[in-house]
Amino acid sequence: MSKQANPAIIGLFVLGGFILSIVTIVLLSKGGFFKERHDFVMYFSGSVNGLSVGAPVTMRGVQVGIVKHISLVQDFTRGEIIIPVVAEFYPGNVIPVGKKKTEPVKETAKKLVEEFGLRAQLQTQSIITGQFYVQLDFHPRTAYRYYGGNDDDGDDGDYDYDDKIIEIPIIPSTLELLEKKLEKFELSSLVEDLSSAAKAISHLANKPELGQSIRELETTLATIHSLAHSADARLIPLSNKVERLLDGLQGTLSRIDTAATNFKELSDTESPTIYKVNTAMDELIRAAKSIRTLADMLENHPEVLIHGKGTGK
Repeated sequence: MSKQANPAIIGLFVLGGFILSIVTIVLLSKGGFFKERHDFVMYFSGSVNGLSVGAPVTMRGVQVGIVKHISLVQDFTRGEIIIPVVAEFYPGNVIPVGKKKTEPVKETAKKLVEEFGLRAQLQTQSIITGQFYVQLDFHPRTAYRYYGGNDDDGDDGDYDYDDKIIEIPIIPSTLELLEKKLEKFELSSLVEDLSSAAKAISHLANKPELGQSIRELETTLATIHSLAHSADARLIPLSNKVERLLDGLQGTLSRIDTAATNFKELSDTESPTIYKVNTAMDELIRAAKSIRTLADMLENHPEVLIHGKGTGK
């Protein structure tokens, strides 16, 4: 007779499986498996050496995606090589403002490219390892080319990777721009110019006139130094005399100011000094009149000096 299954054990297994499913769903959601993502492609015509799958895609230092696939397209009709780089974009890392929720992502990307100048560019991630990453940024008024199916005329472009994948045009990296500028320089001409300059300098340095000129310059500098020392020795006493003269002039100006103040007081008719002078003048006038009266009386009556002034009879 077979043994009957224990319902409690079966229930524990079912409960454990249910809990395990919930934990798995939570972990997957934290890992980003349920996040909204979009793929976009960039077509590079230059070397992408140093760029690898898994390299970050950043915008102003914030990671907004990751490189997902790198391939190579060789066009035998045009004789060119194009490298499509597919990256995965994380919209959850970007907070949109002013965007319509119903607007398709591809239309939004096209608007950012054509109106605001969204471009992709390779940048150096590490100088030591030579690794690169993809940087997204706005570069208005820069030329761009669609290789895929984003043209306004409905043309699928030269290399249509996938109609559903958004295309972001690229601009040359800083290293590529530097290489193009260096290509414009004529290195041989530059070396010839440097060689000619070195020969001219050597020829000038070997001339005896150069040594004579240097010696004359040293003599002239020594003379200038001596004159400066002599002038300094003479200017110090002169400056002392000028300082004393200025002190004396200051005292003279002070005395002139005091005299001007006194003169102003004398010229004021209501000043106390003028009042005292007027009073003294009045007293002198009265005294003069008394003396004149006395003189007239003595002239008419000289006996007064002997008998004195008496009463009239």
